[in-house]
Amino acid sequence: MRIGIYVQWGVEGWTGGINYVRHLVMGAAALPPRLRPHIVLLFDAAQAPALHCYEGILPLVDEVRVVSGGRDADGVFRVQDPETAFAGLDLAYPLPHGFWNPPPHLPRVFWIPDFQHKRLPRFFSGQELANRDALFAEIAGRADMVVLSSEAAQRDLAEFYGVEADRSFVLPFCTVGEADWYTGDVAGAMAKHAVPGGYLMCCNQFWAHKDHLTLFRALARLRDGGVELPLVCTGSVHDYRAPGHFPMLQREVQRLGIAGQVRILGLIDRGDQIQLLRGADAVVHPSLFEGWSTVVEDARALGKTIVYSDIDVHLEQNPPHGVAFRAGDPVDLARALLRSRSGFGPTAGTEREAQAREQGAERLLRFGMGLVHLARAAVARRGAR
Repeated sequence: MRIGIYVQWGVEGWTGGINYVRHLVMGAAALPPRLRPHIVLLFDAAQAPALHCYEGILPLVDEVRVVSGGRDADGVFRVQDPETAFAGLDLAYPLPHGFWNPPPHLPRVFWIPDFQHKRLPRFFSGQELANRDALFAEIAGRADMVVLSSEAAQRDLAEFYGVEADRSFVLPFCTVGEADWYTGDVAGAMAKHAVPGGYLMCCNQFWAHKDHLTLFRALARLRDGGVELPLVCTGSVHDYRAPGHFPMLQREVQRLGIAGQVRILGLIDRGDQIQLLRGADAVVHPSLFEGWSTVVEDARALGKTIVYSDIDVHLEQNPPHGVAFRAGDPVDLARALLRSRSGFGPTAGTEREAQAREQGAERLLRFGMGLVHLARAAVARRGAR
């Protein structure tokens, strides 16, 4: 089996896409020799400035091919000399959206992260809603296989686009800590970012659907009751769909009187973020919608207590040290934080972290085996058409 992993994210800063590709390679490479596919990294030339994001996985692949492609004015993705770029591959995944004409032998396999525009249309412009609907409908019509990260997303695909179960495939991704995660300098990261001890951590982009507002209001409610919980936030402060969202949150922090306990770091180095997570008392994840949450998987990989909104995907992920609260309800979030405080505490160097690390190897194997099963199913379906 020869599988190409297509690198199409990096320069735009979407860390979710970068981590997804990295773990696809890591999972496939972790399989025993009799199951391990020949791994080809298909590196989009446009992503050359982001090569450093993928340096850690280069030793794991058998071959690297540079693919020159781009999107035309109609949104169609075209690859120069596709017969050479994809020669000998059983699967190339995930194909760029709009790449409708790969070589005839290659299964048309696309990944759709989520259907937020259907469940939370208020966060999208009319044009964005129309564009996403048109794109996903075309994928639904053209794909041999549509890959989702959760059963919740698979249900949405069937409900909104009529794709039957035998033409969709659920491949939940995982986070597996690298060796330096568990030996890093927590105190050094805290000092570097001027973070005090005893803090909660929220690792979400400051996008409207991530719902920091509910978290801030819960903290204010707790403070009014005599419980002050410091909070550290990481993630981009720019939301292209709502440029005024972050300034509104800043004003709300001031109005609620919690500015002294909320530290917003913005985008920081991934290594620093991991060390701050290890040093945090707990993770809080109030998001209103996810396709499959990297934050939840990071918490699982580090053995963290995580207080999360009760959306379908989070309940499906079911992290071992998780406490759910009603999404969008600051009162219930405040209660959940109080209820879970007995499980708070840094996990760096603890038995809980060691157990999480051991379990990560098994999760990575499952993810890698899932990719192989996807390849087999896609090849079989392509051959049957």
